[in-house]
Parts: sequence; C-alpha cells; structure tokens
Amino acid sequence: MTCIHGLRAPLLGLRLRPSRQDGGLIVAIVISGLCALGYLASLMPRLGGSVADLVLSIAVGLAPLPVLLVVVLAIDQLTPKPRLNLVFAFAWGGGIALLAAAVLTKASGGGTATTPLFEEMAKGAALLWLLWWRRHAITSLTVGIVYAAMAGLGFATVENVTLYLTAFARGGHGDVLTMVVHHGLGMGIAHPLCASLAGLGIAYAVIARGGTRFPIALASCAGAVLLHILWNDTVFSASHLPAGQKQAYVVCAAVVLVLTAVIVLEHRLLVATIGRHLLLYRATGLVTPDDIAMLSSGRARWQTLHQARTPSARRAMADYQRAATELVILHQRAERDNVPPNDHDRDERLAVMTQARARLRAAAL
Repeated sequence: MTCIHGLRAPLLGLRLRPSRQDGGLIVAIVISGLCALGYLASLMPRLGGSVADLVLSIAVGLAPLPVLLVVVLAIDQLTPKPRLNLVFAFAWGGGIALLAAAVLTKASGGGTATTPLFEEMAKGAALLWLLWWRRHAITSLTVGIVYAAMAGLGFATVENVTLYLTAFARGGHGDVLTMVVHHGLGMGIAHPLCASLAGLGIAYAVIARGGTRFPIALASCAGAVLLHILWNDTVFSASHLPAGQKQAYVVCAAVVLVLTAVIVLEHRLLVATIGRHLLLYRATGLVTPDDIAMLSSGRARWQTLHQARTPSARRAMADYQRAATELVILHQRAERDNVPPNDHDRDERLAVMTQARARLRAAAL
C-alpha cells in the first residue's frame, strides 16, 4: 500500500499535461467520416438512388440511435470514459471498420464465415488503435465492452443506412419498412452484442496476467465471430426456421447474461475498493466519508451531479467524480502490476480534485 504522508492537497500549481494522443484519435475520426461518406456515395450510381433517398435513409438509420446510445452508455456509469474515446469508437465502426470489412469480403468472394470474421476483426481493431494511442485507455473488462459496443453500434448504424438506401432505390417505402423490421432493429442489437464479446476478450488480454490470457482472449473473439455466424444463418436465413431463430435468441440471451455478470462483478469490486484506496487521501482534505459514500454509488453520483445549483458547479462535481475514480483505478492497476502508483499520474488526479473543490466552494458562495 502506497504511503502518502507529507502529500499536500494544494496542487493548483501543477499543470496538467495535454493529451498528445488526441491527435491520433481525431485523425481516425476524420478518416472514418470520409470512409462512411465515400462508401455511401459509391452506392448511389450503382443503385440509381437520389439525394432524397440518401437523406431519408440516413434519417431512418439514425432514428433508433439515441435509444441505443443510452443503453450502451448506461452499461457503465462508474468508470470514466473520455468522450473522445467513445466518439472515436463509434466513428471507427461506422467508417473504417465498415469499409475495411466490405473490401475484404469482396476480395475474398464472401461466404458464410468470412463476412462475420472480417466484420468482427474490423470492429475489434478499434480497441487496438485506441490502445496504440492511449496505453491505459482500457482500465477494466467493462470499459472494453463499452468501447467495442460503440464500434458495433457505429457499424450497424451506417450498414443499416446502406440497406435502407438500397431498399428506397429498388422498391420504395414498403421495402424500407420490411428492411427496418427484418434487419435494421436486429442488427442494431446484434452488431454491438457480437462486438462486446470481442471487446471482452481484448480487454482481458490487456488487464489479465499469466499465460492463459491470450488463449482466453482469442476464445472470446472467436465466440463473437461464431455468434455473428449463428445470427446470420438463423435469424436472417432464407428459410427463417422458427426453431433456428429460437436457438439464436437463446444463445444471444446467454451472452447478455455473461456480459452482465462480468459488469456487475467488476462494479462491485470497484465499489469495494473505492473506500480502501480513497481513505489514504483523507489527510489531504480532498476526500471525506460522505464523498466516499457518494462515489461508491452510481445513483448517489447521479443525484449529487444533478443537485448542483449551477452549470459550473455541475461541471466541477463531474470533474471531481471522474478524477477520484481514476485515482482508484490507478491504485487498482498498481496493485495488479505489483508496483507503486505512478506519482505524476496520481498528482494529476489530485490536482483535478483540488481544482474541482475550489470551484465547488466558489459556486456555493
């Protein structure tokens, strides 16, 4: 356990280092946007669709997105996840991943197994790119699940737009309604679910220690591909056999239960360690027993955040909650690696907490 005797709370003079890794993510977001637009534009001449068809397809494709985003982001409200990371994962899925999967599928001639393989590989690559630029971006299995689900959601959103565009160009509104019911709603769930299983494996390879982490991670990624194949061959098969569809739904429900169990167990572990790690900092005046109780409950966090009287106080409380949780995660990672917490990373979090405290006091005047 790290000793912090002599650590002073007033760290306002510490300048927080700018994130040098943002550039790599921003470039990927821009390229992903261009890939998505280019892919959609390439379909227009082939399908004979109009600009109006494209606009309508985008509108229909984006319609369920707010609900699906709320569901994905509600998975984890304890662990801080930078917005840039979330935007990047979504953009990668809808741009680079979709285009790469389409090119690889066409080059290979397609197939029952190759298309799901290329699509899951392309979506999972979002986490690898994120780790390349932000080495500690994946701090838990749950975070890996969320980022992968965002990539899957981006993939499904743009893929559905292409399908709706095809339906508008070929058959009109009736075909679009059929496509929405038969494909759009299902893949809006299936793509994030399959990607989440792969994200679980990648996150396990990052976090776990020992020789079994890579075989287990590969098994999880293989499970994502197999789940995708099962979904395509049953739910979207030409025969639409009810028995096969029921099997697919049962398997998907089992995967949801496994992912839910992982998330719940990790949340309990994080909550159990919040008090132990933050008690080390009571002498600094930055953490009180009431703060620990608030930080240990997702509901209490939300209530405290929304009880702030002004927008500036709300932002200060959000910064405090994020920095305190990152501090706990920093200690968790140090314990896992059997090393002391990085002093600079620790002081950065303490500086943010100090600044947030000062802003909250100013807002209360």
